[in-house]
Amino acid sequence: MSFFDKISEEQFKETVKFEILENKKIISEKLGKIPDCLAYPWGHRYKGNRDDIKKLGVDIFITTRKGVNSLKLNKDWIYRVSGDDFENFDEFKKELTDGSTAIYRKIFKKH
Repeated sequence: MSFFDKISEEQFKETVKFEILENKKIISEKLGKIPDCLAYPWGHRYKGNRDDIKKLGVDIFITTRKGVNSLKLNKDWIYRVSGDDFENFDEFKKELTDGSTAIYRKIFKKH
């Protein structure tokens, strides 16, 4: 089977289940932590049922879309901050902490 082959809904569900459980097992074995977050590639295009994934122990979903999360976090849709937007780590830290940037102003509703 290649990456682009069409699969049935049942095959899709079984593949998702296997990948999540296998990744959780590897993370638990290697790091001694039980993961409950999922940051999957192309997460904004996921067409499956998140409730099925929640039953596998995933509580928090991180999307691939750029954006700003509010203080009242939606655990089903957490935006990522893209490192591609910054020249270096100091610039990234400034974006999140100094209060002068668009991300900070949006979080704290400062204009």
